[in-house]
Amino acid sequence: MRATKVQFDKLIASQTELSLIDGRTGRLFIRGVGIQELARDAEFEDIFYLLLHGSLSRGREREDFRRGFVDSRCLSELSQTVLNCFPSHSRPIDVVKAVLAAEGAIWDDAKSELETMISCVATLPSIVAAAHRLRQHLKPLPAVRELGHAANFLYMLSGEKASEQHAKAMDTYMVLMAEHALNASTLNARVIASTGATYYPAVIGAICALQGPLHGGAPPLVLNQIDEALCAADIKKWCSDQLAKGLRLMGFGHPVYETIDPRSEIFKGMLQVLDPEMHAKAHDLEQRILSFLRYHKPEHPWLTNVEYYSALVLRSVGVPSDLLVTVFACARIAGWSAHIAEQRKQQKSGLTGVMHPRSVYIGKVAAGAEFP
Repeated sequence: MRATKVQFDKLIASQTELSLIDGRTGRLFIRGVGIQELARDAEFEDIFYLLLHGSLSRGREREDFRRGFVDSRCLSELSQTVLNCFPSHSRPIDVVKAVLAAEGAIWDDAKSELETMISCVATLPSIVAAAHRLRQHLKPLPAVRELGHAANFLYMLSGEKASEQHAKAMDTYMVLMAEHALNASTLNARVIASTGATYYPAVIGAICALQGPLHGGAPPLVLNQIDEALCAADIKKWCSDQLAKGLRLMGFGHPVYETIDPRSEIFKGMLQVLDPEMHAKAHDLEQRILSFLRYHKPEHPWLTNVEYYSALVLRSVGVPSDLLVTVFACARIAGWSAHIAEQRKQQKSGLTGVMHPRSVYIGKVAAGAEFP
């Protein structure tokens, strides 16, 4: 019997305590804490701690965790050597995968996986920034201990200390994108971890899924389309032409949310503060495209997704468009790490085993063959 797409979409692959998406009402909770509260009050280090330990850190506990996080930012000699091997035209996301593969090859079994996770999450922005500067024929910069995780990343990228406004925006971006239930990249991480593979293969597998244009690879395409559409004389014709070419209108539609993605609304408000002129243009364009979609595709509740405004926010704080996928990875690695840890814990307790879903055969059957 041929299974329908809806049946496949509703398969349950795992149990989790990490995040809850209420797609019907448009709400997102991380370990029971609403995303709006986290975006307002938490920094990236806080949400990473929350994901790993189940509660927000306070006082001395918070200071100790952040100190250990800062201690792990520096690139190893191996990472620096691998980074210097790539020509300037290499794609940043491919460079990142190669560096992580090299680090995984010399992974120290004496270290706990928690230590490895903290080290990798803390170091990833340093890898991204170094790869970017080397492409520009510039020397990578050392981390600055006095700066927070997001502010340090912006400094290592540009060589200039970011304004408080830009640093806060970058931090909020990383908080909002740190975890979002069992998306494609997170599923990859859990499947690989379930086989008993070590941390690095699981993270690299997640990145491989992330870079696809229907997942983390979407933001650069969103910016390209926004730039094109803003120059178009007729938005309706531009939308029709995109669809006629078999292209998607990037930044619209989501497989989970039936209403507005709560993260999208936060990013929209951020852009209004960071770049009021672009916010006005993007909002007008957004409404025109939504109007087109409601008329031409009424069977689907097309709404603005998180990529539309988040890509514009990253551009406004100085992140180049070809780094958007890797910056997404710098945030989502927090969620991947927590899911890997959760998968290990569940398997150790006997709650689950290796993830081994079945498929439904819909192909031909040889004449005379028995078929159940």
